[in-house]
Amino acid sequence: MPLIDIFRPKWQHSDWGVRCAAVARLTNQTLLAKIALEDENSDVREVAVRKLTDQWFIAKIAREDQSSDVRKVALETLTDQTLVAQIGLSLIPAYDIEKLNDQTLVAKIAIALAPEDENSHVSWVLFRSLRDPALFAKIALEGRSSNVRRRAVENLTVNTLPARIALDDESSDVRSAAVSKLFDKSILAKIAIDDKDSGVRDSAVRKLNDQTLLAKIAREDESSKVRRLALEKLTDETLVAKIAIEDGSSDVRKVAVGKLTDQTVLARIGIEDESQVVRLAAVEKFTIGLSAAAKIAAAKIALDDKDRDVRMAAVRNLRDTTLLAKIAREDESSDVRRVALRWFVLWTDDKSELLKIIVSNAKYSEVSYAVRSLAIAKISKDCGRCGRRVESLEDEGTLSLSEMMKIAAFCPKCKVVTCLGCGGIERAASGGGGTRSLGGSCPKCGTNLLP
Repeated sequence: MPLIDIFRPKWQHSDWGVRCAAVARLTNQTLLAKIALEDENSDVREVAVRKLTDQWFIAKIAREDQSSDVRKVALETLTDQTLVAQIGLSLIPAYDIEKLNDQTLVAKIAIALAPEDENSHVSWVLFRSLRDPALFAKIALEGRSSNVRRRAVENLTVNTLPARIALDDESSDVRSAAVSKLFDKSILAKIAIDDKDSGVRDSAVRKLNDQTLLAKIAREDESSKVRRLALEKLTDETLVAKIAIEDGSSDVRKVAVGKLTDQTVLARIGIEDESQVVRLAAVEKFTIGLSAAAKIAAAKIALDDKDRDVRMAAVRNLRDTTLLAKIAREDESSDVRRVALRWFVLWTDDKSELLKIIVSNAKYSEVSYAVRSLAIAKISKDCGRCGRRVESLEDEGTLSLSEMMKIAAFCPKCKVVTCLGCGGIERAASGGGGTRSLGGSCPKCGTNLLP
């Protein structure tokens, strides 16, 4: 031991081990700061750093000390979250793997990150080496950045996820991520009822099957999206019918209508609902052959509904040829009149004088060539020129309207039924791409038969 060691303080002793022991007993912050900056031995500086309380000074050492071990100790000693984040971020661009492989240190930096500091690159570097579920849980609970907390939650398993994150985190994104990991029905039920964010409630409802709870949510949740999701999982048709009639959202009512089979309820909705899309959905579910209520509703809707598409859907459910004829003459929409004419021709008795009027009278301009041909097939069985039989739907039961177009044409001026087989109507090419269409004129008077 040099003689001078006898006369100077132990923290200045020539033996670094003696200095370490002496520094460990010091409390003077000014002296400790001097030693942390100036001692030539990194172990001594480490001891001094661990005893410092000045956060700014510790941060300076964490940035500037020549020893990576001392810098690491300084970073571990820091408690100021802003300084931890700043220094941690300064390490990342240099890919200081030695530091970042320390999972406890990585977790500390992740927790300290402010929202404005967080980005995808930082998250990747911070999370790539973490494996300890306890650290993920700590980050999920304590992180300053909601994105960091959410990413930590996504790395947790069901067994390691603190349930209070799903219940209490201030960020709806974090709560929603936590809900996706939960299977505890009691917690999910509480979230589905009480969470202030509709997206989180939505996530919880997706994992529930309790019909009583789903019924409560479908009736009471303030979000139409959440009510609709709960409704989609309900099996009680009585409750579904109540929602279909009473819910304030047309989207929810439409979903409810899609689950209904009760024709009486569907008839009521088809007539009374204020929403066109809901009425249309109800009418499209009518089964006329099974329900008197649906028949009555279809007739009323076809005559009175203010929306063209709803009336058209109702017309397709009608079999009353007198009513179809009335709609075909009087409806304000040419589309509705056209559909009514088509169905009238399909369902009427072939002895009907009205059918003959529809076929020949020019005021029924909505009669398409296909519908007119079908009507002709019901009036006349034979070709007016060559005697070839003109088939009707009743003869084969399989002919479509497009097939009927290939059998017969009718000239309203000459009152002649002409079949294509006799050459009265020629096939003429039209358009491009090799497509063909029927074309030609009446062989008697020259009237164009295909406008």
